[in-house]
Amino acid sequence: MKKLLDIFTAAALAALLLNACQSKEPFPTAGGDDAPRILNTDIPEGKGGEPAQLMSISRTTPFTFSVIVTPAKYTTVTWNIDGEDVFEGLKIDMPLPAGVHWVKLTAKTAKGLSTTRDFTVAVSPLDGDPVTAEAQVLAAPGQNATISGSNMDAVKKVFLDNTEVEIVASDANSLTIKLPASLEAGVYSVYFENAAEETLAAVYKSGDNYQAFTIGASADPLVSAALISAKPAGNVTLEGINLDKVQSLTVGGQNAPIVSQSYSQLVFTCPDLAKGEYEISGVDNSGKAVSFAGAESGLVKVTREVVLWEGSHVVTWGTPFNALKDQFASLVSAGTIVRGYVNGNGQGCLATSWWNNIYTGESDPNRGDQVINGEMVLEYTLTEKSIELMNTQDGLLFVGDGYTLTKVTKEE
Repeated sequence: MKKLLDIFTAAALAALLLNACQSKEPFPTAGGDDAPRILNTDIPEGKGGEPAQLMSISRTTPFTFSVIVTPAKYTTVTWNIDGEDVFEGLKIDMPLPAGVHWVKLTAKTAKGLSTTRDFTVAVSPLDGDPVTAEAQVLAAPGQNATISGSNMDAVKKVFLDNTEVEIVASDANSLTIKLPASLEAGVYSVYFENAAEETLAAVYKSGDNYQAFTIGASADPLVSAALISAKPAGNVTLEGINLDKVQSLTVGGQNAPIVSQSYSQLVFTCPDLAKGEYEISGVDNSGKAVSFAGAESGLVKVTREVVLWEGSHVVTWGTPFNALKDQFASLVSAGTIVRGYVNGNGQGCLATSWWNNIYTGESDPNRGDQVINGEMVLEYTLTEKSIELMNTQDGLLFVGDGYTLTKVTKEE
């Protein structure tokens, strides 16, 4: 096959040269007036406006790649990585920190004609490098911020962009830093320096790749969550930053009284609303809107917990709780949360009437018994599989030994 290919190539080249010698027309080449093209066939095409991944490397492997362009004599290639022009030329060879980096190639001629290609490069950390447990931490200037993760004790210095910040405390699982009081509001890239004085971009694991970890700084009240669960007339705890500056909250257009508040936590009472989803919004002491995960309002999902049974039933291996065995079919559906309020010292769970796991149908020892020690709540969110098992295995029971069941509820 290779020999045939060599012969074909040689013959084609000879014919081309012969034709060029016989013809008075010049050999066609791209000139300075032509639009540039990036000829690489090894750059994958993206989908849905998102670039495809070109390669995956470790942080100790340089990012090396060559670009083929035409007209080469008149074209300049600029390499932009994560929004910053970092190199000009046909071949790049440079280290990249851990994370997923967006690379944009711009090929431009002297006449101003240009074309672009985009792709990503995934760079993984080494074993032992610090990796955070979340994508972002919020904090106010002058306040502490705790970064959770793994190998955090390997961090010796921390930088927000180019500004070094104080490390207050650290261990293997967390790192607490203090933001400068003069820090302006914004989102900051975080860099760690290890004992070897290597600068590492702070990253967290997202699926199979590593993404950049950031710190958001603000002097305004920010609630971390945009979706909040609540019960009618029940207390709800919000977490975030600068929550001591919140003046008032409304849920579904009704006042939601603030019970207590501090820098990082606020407790309010949800109005006595029917089951449903309601907008939550608030204002701070200056009259500005409170932010809910970056938006001016959030969503409160109000659910009601209905008591299905209340009393006292001692559960043993011989006396499972079966008072709702046949009624469950008309009381629950996929998505229903069933809770059993128990106390004692033993083990147990909600199971099918055949004493099998309500999620998988497996029997003991894979039934899913929980250790019960004192007062506890056993909670189960039923799935489509749970409903199928309930219907085919004659209902549901609370089974086990050594505890007393005092209440069974459902929440939908």
